Amino acid sequence: DRQARAHHVPPEVTTIREALGSLAAAERVETGERGLRVTVFHLVSAENVERYKKKAAALQLAPLQVTVSGPWPAFAFAPELF
Repeated sequence: DRQARAHHVPPEVTTIREALGSLAAAERVETGERGLRVTVFHLVSAENVERYKKKAAALQLAPLQVTVSGPWPAFAFAPELF
């Protein structure tokens, strides 16, 4: 059910956190949304964006694909605005 999916964090999130977590000031995880297995939102300071993108591009989660989008405004961390 939806509540169970909301609390389940796929194991690849641990790998993402280990690789990129030190560059993220905040994190939000959504599972099973928009046809994706997991979406990990990271709030990254401007000075860390290029390092973050480089580390993310090297991330291996086969057969899953890691896609970095952004940088975007920090809307994922201000849901009360919607």
